[in-house]
Amino acid sequence: MRNEVHSPPSACRGHERAIPARGTPADARPEPVRVLRLITRLNVGGPAQHAMILCRDLDSSRFATTLVSGAPHAWEADLTPEVRAAGLSPIVLPTLRRHVRCFDDLRTFVAIIRLLRQVRPAIVHTHMAKAGTLGRLAAWLCRVPIRLHTFHGHVFHSYFSGWKSRLVALIERLLGALSDCLIVLSARQQEEICDRFHVAARSHTRIVPLGLDLARFAAPSGQAGRLRAELGIDRGTPLIGFVGRLVAVKDPDLFLEIAAAWRDAPATAPSLPPPCFAIIGGGELGPALERRCRALGLAGRVRFCGWRRDLEAIYADLDAVVLTSRNEGLPVALLEAMAAGVPVLAADVGGVADLLELPAGGAAESAAGWCEAPSGLLARSRDPQVWRAALVTLLTQRQATRRRCERAQRRVLEQFSAKRLVAEIETLYLELLEQKGLLPWAAPGVGAPAAAPGSRGHEGAALPGERRLPPVR
Repeated sequence: MRNEVHSPPSACRGHERAIPARGTPADARPEPVRVLRLITRLNVGGPAQHAMILCRDLDSSRFATTLVSGAPHAWEADLTPEVRAAGLSPIVLPTLRRHVRCFDDLRTFVAIIRLLRQVRPAIVHTHMAKAGTLGRLAAWLCRVPIRLHTFHGHVFHSYFSGWKSRLVALIERLLGALSDCLIVLSARQQEEICDRFHVAARSHTRIVPLGLDLARFAAPSGQAGRLRAELGIDRGTPLIGFVGRLVAVKDPDLFLEIAAAWRDAPATAPSLPPPCFAIIGGGELGPALERRCRALGLAGRVRFCGWRRDLEAIYADLDAVVLTSRNEGLPVALLEAMAAGVPVLAADVGGVADLLELPAGGAAESAAGWCEAPSGLLARSRDPQVWRAALVTLLTQRQATRRRCERAQRRVLEQFSAKRLVAEIETLYLELLEQKGLLPWAAPGVGAPAAAPGSRGHEGAALPGERRLPPVR
């Protein structure tokens, strides 16, 4: 079977020629810089939202973006409807999948090279590990001038066995040498990637935190009470949520163990009713988790809600959100919960400590094995009793919890907006274009002259301002 590329009529948002200013001859202004954005799959989660926002909101008079993705797994929620609703029509490579399959990966690699020759981008920006591997290698072979990759997380631990993890790190070092910039989401993630796994020098990376459409979570008008009514849980019963994919790296088993520990522990807070637990999300571990839940006798206390698109209503009814992951970049579930004003308890992994504003060096752990941060609580143990004790504190010390929630909500709405993300990525693109001598505009703060007429950045590629490639349809 041929590796088909599904390209709807408007596959490349913004590829139409930029409208010149009034009185400016049509040929006097350069065409937008072509960007090919490649992501492994558009499943519900941070990377897909990140890619969608960049394709939707980058200045289309400067950047014409082609979005290319693989297909989600059958058990994953698909973000494609939201992507299409945003006016985007991604090109889908059916053989681009998360898992290593040599034949399919080779077909995908060839398909990416064909796309690069068709689109002739000045910038290739990849997201997620598989797309980052195949996309950067293909872009290097095709001599694309600017190659970037965003680490939304990493797979250097908690995904594979020891030797496989070391091999992955080695491959990423080689790919890093082929990249003009590696984007990380937080200072601690930069420390992991640069200092612990030695993928690249710090000077070769740029910290650009996630930016999302978070305002809708801060004002969920009329949403409160819907989830509780659906589950038959009254307002006086604490409701603790897990929001995310049910896969091993997210460790949803620990969430069940926390629920069991709460049931088995003696009452430590007489004023606190026994809580209920809600799992919002799906994944390959879903059936096994439901069986384990029944085996633990938790069927009456743990509810499986599946994938939901009404997340504003979900967060409006939760009293706490728990993140049990073994490895993270910058978790979207925490950003959404904090924007909604929901207290959070999270594992101290990846960029979580940065998100919760734990100072470098960290606060001292309490005797129970967890610590307080200005915007939430951090657990540094996999012991479910530690998590239960932290949750008791979160739910009973209401004034302190309210202060943390108010601070967290203000911060994420101000610092993790889609507008900020787009501005920082545009600035980075302009800097790299200037360094390569490809900047076609006199941009404030950049100001490099346009490339000389007739010059070329890579073989077969049209530079900004050239008119050799019509819009891809």
